[in-house]
Amino acid sequence: MKNEMLIVTTSFFNKTGNQSLFETVKEYSKYYKVTLVTSADTRESIYLSVNEAKRMIPNIRIVNKRTPILKLAKKIKKLTNLISLNSTSNISPSKDRLSNSKSSFLTKVSFTLNKKSLNKIVDDLLYKGNFLPKYICAYEIGAVPTVVRLKKMFGKDIVAFAKFQGTVLGSIIDKLDMENHEIEKAYWMDYQALKIASFLDGCIMTNDGTRGKEVLEKFNVDSDKILFVPNGVSELCEKKKFDMEKHKRDFNYPIKLFTLSRLIYWKRVDLSVKIIAKLVHHFKDQRFTLNIYGPGNKDEVLEIKNLIKKLRVEKYVNYLGSVSYEQTPDVFAKNDILVSLYMMNNITNPVLEAIYYGIPVMTIYKKDLVSIMGERSSSCILLEDSEEERLIMNAANKLNSLKLQDLERLYEEMKYKSTNITTWSNRIKSEISFIENLGGTNK
Repeated sequence: MKNEMLIVTTSFFNKTGNQSLFETVKEYSKYYKVTLVTSADTRESIYLSVNEAKRMIPNIRIVNKRTPILKLAKKIKKLTNLISLNSTSNISPSKDRLSNSKSSFLTKVSFTLNKKSLNKIVDDLLYKGNFLPKYICAYEIGAVPTVVRLKKMFGKDIVAFAKFQGTVLGSIIDKLDMENHEIEKAYWMDYQALKIASFLDGCIMTNDGTRGKEVLEKFNVDSDKILFVPNGVSELCEKKKFDMEKHKRDFNYPIKLFTLSRLIYWKRVDLSVKIIAKLVHHFKDQRFTLNIYGPGNKDEVLEIKNLIKKLRVEKYVNYLGSVSYEQTPDVFAKNDILVSLYMMNNITNPVLEAIYYGIPVMTIYKKDLVSIMGERSSSCILLEDSEEERLIMNAANKLNSLKLQDLERLYEEMKYKSTNITTWSNRIKSEISFIENLGGTNK
């Protein structure tokens, strides 16, 4: 009989993006009876409906109660997004610092209300339902305070752990310490979670290039309580690999570059537009086009469209918006080279999937990334990590020297070269082994 597992999160299954939560829950449900508690408003358009989620993962229970506290937190979050001059810190997002959200008084209020709401939902589930699972997972930072609270309440009766898909704190790791109050203000939510993570039995951190293991160790989490692993490719990739190769477009001009990510600033989608502009206007090379896939808020979409217009590359660049995950094999089949120039963490799902499919990637050289790519890294365009102007010129210069027969050769090499990229199923096996060993320490 399967043991019970409770996954607590402030998120839910996105229609586009955030594939990691879906893969985690789907795979965990093969080993445990999973109950997912979320404080996300599942009625929001970005999410799958609860019924859709249950159809995709039929053997899970989903608990999502709209408490009055949660409704208030949602209103405050919306207000936070509308107000731009409410930062509590002098530190702001920059070209060398990752941030997923604004730091503000309202952000703190929203985070605190979310925590209280999660506590209430979980307490009702445990006490009214006479339910105490053996394993409790905090999925990402918003759920950590609730799960630490449960660990303190139930002690050795439960195994409590957190799972993180990388961390923005890797970009300021040299400034991380408990006395740096300015950094703590700028990354208040992350600090609230990570400074209590050592109370958990263990932490699973994704190796996505953001130095997550080092960050956890900075917050006094013992290294032997950390599992540090990269993502894998999904079951969809495994099933669609043959079809993708079968429908791969013929090699001809224009060579199609593409990006596949959110438009948030630290993913630097704008650099790909600037590279095209450098090719067209500096090198007089019109052999390339760029397709941009991925969601963004209204301001981010407007910014990328204005940049395309400003750089006079409307004929060469297309913003195609969000695509569902089920559509991504078709995206890979229709394009030639994935461009991924994130500020830090280029060990991303699209990069892993491209390499798995045998599609060359233009990205920034990082030792960890090359190790995961394996032999196929030599058939990619790896750029030296440098300041933006130099990076743009270097990328444009390499593309300008790329001929169609070179591209064909890169694809051919990909077919016989090996890679260390694994599947989500294999990744989760390592997580299960780690979790079960944590359980051994509680006996």
